[in-house]
Formats: sequence, structure tokens, C-alpha cells
Amino acid sequence: MRPLPAASERATLALERSLPSGAVCLDRDVREAHARDESETEPTLPDAVIRVSSTEQVAAVMRAAHAHQVPVTPRAAGTGRTGGAVPLRGGWVMSFEGFRGIDEIHRGDGVAVVRPGLVLADLHAAVEAEGLFYPPDPNSLASCTLGGNIAENAGGPRGFKYGVTGDYVLGLEAVMADGTVLELGRRTKKGVTGYDLTRLIVGSEGTLALVTRATLHLVPKPEALRTMVVFLPSAEHVAPVVSACPGQRVVPRCVELLDAITLEVLR
Repeated sequence: MRPLPAASERATLALERSLPSGAVCLDRDVREAHARDESETEPTLPDAVIRVSSTEQVAAVMRAAHAHQVPVTPRAAGTGRTGGAVPLRGGWVMSFEGFRGIDEIHRGDGVAVVRPGLVLADLHAAVEAEGLFYPPDPNSLASCTLGGNIAENAGGPRGFKYGVTGDYVLGLEAVMADGTVLELGRRTKKGVTGYDLTRLIVGSEGTLALVTRATLHLVPKPEALRTMVVFLPSAEHVAPVVSACPGQRVVPRCVELLDAITLEVLR
């Protein structure tokens, strides 16, 4: 159910007074651009687009939304294919595109502390310049952001060897629906005390809390890469061969299948 127009309008006007100039956008073209993502979900026009660039601003938006019962849909790059960034109930779209940056890369601890609007490819470049490696690599890595990756628990081709986003999120700063700011998790690889609320937030698509900082585990950058081509008699042999790899102590960082039609096109 969409909020009543009067309630949404009052909340939007109140929010405009508490945020920097230009943070609240009512322009129809901008709202239409934020009505869809890269999924096939039917677009829904939001009442406003709220651009945030700090934890304090996110908390202020959520407090106002909670007080006036206005739905909020978080969004960064909008590259998701599950419809998570589509504001199905109207209300506000909170845009994290301007909330980007790397707060810290610590080689000794093997961690990076990042903001949600940071583009994944920029993180890859930054940590690899330090001899470190952040494995998750969804296909949209050139444009997708860490906030969206965490919300969707994004994977990628390297997941076969390294796992997915949730395997590398050590800690989170997150804002709840009423504007409460939480500090979750840790900076260390080992953490066995209490409930793992960090893991609960990862993959929740913004339904439990909105991530405003993330502490990520990094691994040493691989010294070299090699590509191996394996020819098999038929597609039926692919699954057994791939399944047998870990047992033979051969774990490729990614596996790509080229079927007979693809090979014919390449020829």
C-alpha cells in the first residue's frame, strides 16, 4: 500500500529542511530513472529521490520515514536483477551513489573499510595495488557497488574457489528502520562470540537495515594466473569433471562452459 499523498508530502518537506540543499529531488525525470533496475520488475515511480552521503543523513531519512510511515527503498547503481531497487510501494528511493569511498586499507590486518556507494572495480584496483585481493566479482563489477553487493550477497565467476560476498564481510555499520545506528561484527577473521548479526544483514536486500560502512576481509593477491582449456566429448561429462576437481586438489578460481554452438560460432 502506498503512503497517503499528504503524509508523504509533509514528510518530504520536513526532510528537505534537515538535509543539504539538493539532497531531496522531486524532478520527474530523476524519479523515473529511479523507478526501475536491471530486472524485469515493473517500474514504480517513487514520490522522491533522496541522495545521501553520510551515516547521519541515512539515519535522519529513516527517522523521518518512520515517523510519517513512508516506505524507503535503498538504491546504489541499480544493476541488480532481482527487483530489489524498485520502489514497489512508492515512497522514497534513497540513493547511495554519492556515499562512496574507502576509509581504510590495512595490509597487516588484511581488511578494507568501505562505504556503500563504492564501485566494486575501484575497490579491486585499490587493494590489488597493495598486494591484496578481494575475490567477489559479479559480472557488473565495473558499475555495481559494495552496498548492493552486500544487500544481495553477490557472487560471481570466482565464487567456485573463493565464495561470495558474505564470506568476506567481517563487520557492518548499519541503520535500522527507526534511524538507530548499529555497529556489528569485528575486524578479525576469527569471531565466535554471540549472534552473527552481520551475516543476518548480508543478503537481506535492505529489509532489515541499511549498510553505511563495511569491514571486508582481504586475502593475498595471487602471484600468477593460468588458463587451462579442457575438451570433453559431450556436455554430459562437464558436471562430473567439475565436481571431481576439489577432490583432486585442483580448484580453479572460475569455470566457464563453451558448448558446441558457442565453439562453432568462435570457429
